[in-house]
Amino acid sequence: MWKLITGHTTDVHYTKEAEKLIVSARKLSVPLEVIPYEPESTWLENIYQKANIILGALQQYPEFSIIWIDADAQLVQIPTLFDTIDADLSIDLAAHFKDGEELLTSTIFFRNSDKVHAIIKNWIEIQKISDYRLDQSLLHQLLYTYGPVEIKGDTRRYGEYLVKDLPAKYALIFDSTLAKQGTKPVVQQNQASRRFKDLMDTNKGKWEKPRGVRQAMDGSYWIPKSNAALEAIMDASFLRVKGELRWEIQIPSNILAFENKHKDLRAHIIGKGPTLDTLTADDFPNPNEPIYCINDSIHAIEALNLPNPTYCIQQDASLKDSCKPKKATLLIAYRSRSWYHDYPNKLTFYSGQFDLPKTLITVCVASRIAKLLGATEMRLVAFDACVTKDTTYAKCIGYSSAKDGNADRFLGHRKTIDKYLADYEITWLTR
Repeated sequence: MWKLITGHTTDVHYTKEAEKLIVSARKLSVPLEVIPYEPESTWLENIYQKANIILGALQQYPEFSIIWIDADAQLVQIPTLFDTIDADLSIDLAAHFKDGEELLTSTIFFRNSDKVHAIIKNWIEIQKISDYRLDQSLLHQLLYTYGPVEIKGDTRRYGEYLVKDLPAKYALIFDSTLAKQGTKPVVQQNQASRRFKDLMDTNKGKWEKPRGVRQAMDGSYWIPKSNAALEAIMDASFLRVKGELRWEIQIPSNILAFENKHKDLRAHIIGKGPTLDTLTADDFPNPNEPIYCINDSIHAIEALNLPNPTYCIQQDASLKDSCKPKKATLLIAYRSRSWYHDYPNKLTFYSGQFDLPKTLITVCVASRIAKLLGATEMRLVAFDACVTKDTTYAKCIGYSSAKDGNADRFLGHRKTIDKYLADYEITWLTR
């Protein structure tokens, strides 16, 4: 089995490129996992993240081979050749060699094995001391350290590593000679680096809010009057709201690409009731079952250091960035996204994607996201008001449940939950 992945920086430019790839994969019904990450200070440092992401995916999915595809690519045909490659256990890697010589990593296959893990770890290490060469050049150089190349047909052996040559149509540059001659790509490479490389090289570290720029309640940035210098700075980093002196960050709404990521696994949805104070690692015995934390309950769950896939979901913009996880994936409503400019591991969602009302309580939205990711059974944890009628918050939350209104409002949530989760098997955990 194989899994297709990509990664991209969270800036507006590469986010838009990744959205094109997501759409193309969805049209062909090819599952794609997308990993956004915060930009480094140079374009080269950004592309060096590829090896880290690939290694992470191999470790996270030990039963799958991993295929990386650059985020500025598009799928034109179903990549069926990877079925054949994956079935041939002698093949360790597969990549296209431009002009028969230059290894390209824009589309590349990795067998999930100890020796492939080892070469990727070495690839990561040589990037740390590189003389500013491309990641693909460094990987090719690394292969030669295992032995002189022995070419036989469409395979190349470098010592213990067997590399399969991918046809050019699996990494076909959109304006290449072959493309102009009518070759139909399987994977079309759109070469966004030609347009964005210089821009990314001017991004020296994390963005800091300039003097004179203000932040609105929804997290967007604005200036009170026209200022050409400030506008240029903001236009380079954010998405301007048409006709306004206001800017928003753009995060890919690519949650649909995660469909069935946790197929047939029970989902734990975590509330903020007093039971939250009592939870231990023993309450989550299956490390593969995903956990969805409502708002700032994420902090108590991350303190348990669980191995489970963990998510934090936030809709309410008034919470600002108080729900920022340490490392969990943040599922953030589109209207609240601008509060998390500096958090790399995030996805936006819209209630409309799930045919849900905009004002629906977050636990019901979380259940629909859990369903999208493959859950058929839901375990609702620390929703004390729905079971014991205790409307207080856990002490670890740090503020009163009456902070934003009468706490008795939580007593009506059980009826709403029963309505929207009627089709699921539900269990409750309260103490």
